[in-house]
Amino acid sequence: MRTTDLGQPIGFRTAVAFFVYRRPHLARLAFASIRRSRPKRLYFIADAPKDSSDVESCALSRELLGEIDWDCEVRSQLAERHLGCARRIASGVTWVFEQEDRAIFIEEDCIAAQSFFPFCDELLERYASVRSVMMLTGFNLLLEWKPAEGSYSFSHLGSSWGWATWRRAWAHFDCNLEAWTQDARDQVRSLLENDDVFAERARLFDKVAKSRLDSWAVPWNLACLLRGGCCIVPSVNLIQNVGFGDDSTHYKSQKDPNFGVPPSAMIFPLSHPPQVCVDRELDGLWNRKATGANKP
Repeated sequence: MRTTDLGQPIGFRTAVAFFVYRRPHLARLAFASIRRSRPKRLYFIADAPKDSSDVESCALSRELLGEIDWDCEVRSQLAERHLGCARRIASGVTWVFEQEDRAIFIEEDCIAAQSFFPFCDELLERYASVRSVMMLTGFNLLLEWKPAEGSYSFSHLGSSWGWATWRRAWAHFDCNLEAWTQDARDQVRSLLENDDVFAERARLFDKVAKSRLDSWAVPWNLACLLRGGCCIVPSVNLIQNVGFGDDSTHYKSQKDPNFGVPPSAMIFPLSHPPQVCVDRELDGLWNRKATGANKP
């Protein structure tokens, strides 16, 4: 089905996984964007309270499971003990891929444009067997990038704020960054071809390796880079992150330029690049903007 966010309801086939924790006011907004798109299969994944102060908010977030009011196959995984950001997301993704060969992932603070889901659906099918394409993101840090030249570009960076991937790619995930060796540093530096981009990637990999940053997305990026992998980035931003603030794990300031930026609409039919080729200019500008904002 072809449409935009301003047109008719959008249909798609891929399963959606929704992660919640302790921010029910945000989870409800993110859930509304999923409900509008009515996925046929929905995985509901929740972390458990870290302490007594989180019990009520976690319970309220889990109540959304009872509000799935469309024709949908629902599977849930509700943690019985607190896992934390990295372990909860990583274990949830692994669980989904025990049952699916591809999936779309949304966390409780990410509001998706309606066109995000068919965008992922079409490209997950198109690049299913292209090993160098490791993931898709809905978030475009630059908000817009060469829309007149196509619907998306390829990047060595990308974002986990609304994303999708395949089982065949996730099989390479290593949460502990055991692969972050000197040889890996040399390999990543050579792949990125940009000293500034490499410096920022290395900073993040070092923080996770030294247990100074609780992140699954950083190890996932390393897994992709070590296989020469890239991420599909839409030409316009399709995700609004509303999770900045004191209760956020990584992004505390609502003065961050990425806070609350509204999503745009993807136009269909998609216009495809002639080949898989990383846009080095995009990566350089993405890194420059990311390092100018609040860094985790």
